[in-house]
Amino acid sequence: MDDIIAHYDVTPETIRNWIKTRNFPAMKMGGRWRFDWDKIYMWEESCSSQDDAKRASGQYKDYLTADRALSSSNRSLRPAIATDALTLINGDCLHALKTMETGSADLVLTDPPYNLGLFMQKRSTNLKQMRENYFGAAGWDNLGADEWAASMDSFFDEAARVVRRGGSMIVFMAVIKVETIIRIAQAHGFYYKTTGTWHKLNPMPRNMNLQFINSTESWVYFVNDARTGTFNNDGKALHDFYESSVTPKSERTFGKHPTQKPVELMDYFIRVLSNPGDTVLDPFMGSGSTGVSALSLGRKFVGVEIDEHYFDIATRRMGVAD
Repeated sequence: MDDIIAHYDVTPETIRNWIKTRNFPAMKMGGRWRFDWDKIYMWEESCSSQDDAKRASGQYKDYLTADRALSSSNRSLRPAIATDALTLINGDCLHALKTMETGSADLVLTDPPYNLGLFMQKRSTNLKQMRENYFGAAGWDNLGADEWAASMDSFFDEAARVVRRGGSMIVFMAVIKVETIIRIAQAHGFYYKTTGTWHKLNPMPRNMNLQFINSTESWVYFVNDARTGTFNNDGKALHDFYESSVTPKSERTFGKHPTQKPVELMDYFIRVLSNPGDTVLDPFMGSGSTGVSALSLGRKFVGVEIDEHYFDIATRRMGVAD
C-alpha cells in the first residue's frame, strides 16, 4: 500500500475507495492489500482511454485522480480575457492569484471544493444516477482531507495578500468543513465574523421517505486584517440566513454546473459587502454566477476557473465569449 500511495500521491482512503468503486486491481492477503504492477498499469491505460473518450464527447470529466483533474497538462486552457470591467482566467487559482496585485480585491465571493467527493461516493445517495454532472464523480473534489486542507491553506495564504485590508470574504462551505476553514483562514490574518446559512426553497427531494431533505449550505464571513469592513445594511438588521430558490433554468441556458449558485444569492452578498466600482474576486468561478452579479451591480470582476468547459460557460454568460 505504501508503494501505491507514493506512486499516485494520494491517501490510503483514496486507494481503498478505488478498490471499491473503480475496479482498482488489488488482492487482500493476510489482512493486507497486495498489488500487481502489471495489472495496475493496464488499469491506468483503461482509465486514460475512458477519460479521453469523455473529453472527446464533451461529457462531464471523471478523472483518474484529483491531481489529473487539477493539472493544466490535461487541458486546452483558454486565453485570458481582460476588459475595463473584468478579467477572466482559465487556469489554476493559486497560479492566478500570484499574478494579482497586492490589495487589489475588495471582496472575495467564492464556492471552493467542499472535500466531499470521496465521502459522498461511500453513501447510498444514488445522486450519480439522478444527475449526469454529479460533483461526487468529478475527480476535482476527491482530494484526501489532509491534501484538501493543504490546498485551502495555500489559497488563504495568497488571498490574504490580494484582498485589501478591511476587504471581505464569503466562502461557501459544507457544514462539516466549516471549523477547518475558519481555523485555516484565521492563521492567515482573516478575522472570522460569522457562519451563515443559505436555505434552498426547492431542493432536490431525494430519499425523502428515509431522511431529512438536505436543503441548506453554509457560508463563512471573514474580514481581512481588520475587525469590520464594508457593510451596507441601510440601518436594517441582517440575519445570517438567506432563503432563495436553487439556480433557475433560465440561468443554465449556456450549460450546467453541478454546484451552481443563483445570481440572486450572489447579488445579496455583493450589495451588502461591496460598493459600486469595487473589485469582486472569485478564484473558483465555476460557471460565473458571481461575475454575472458583480457586473450587473456596477462592480469590476476577476474570475478564475480551471475547467475549460465551465470557463466557456462563464464567458458566454458574461457576454465576452469569442
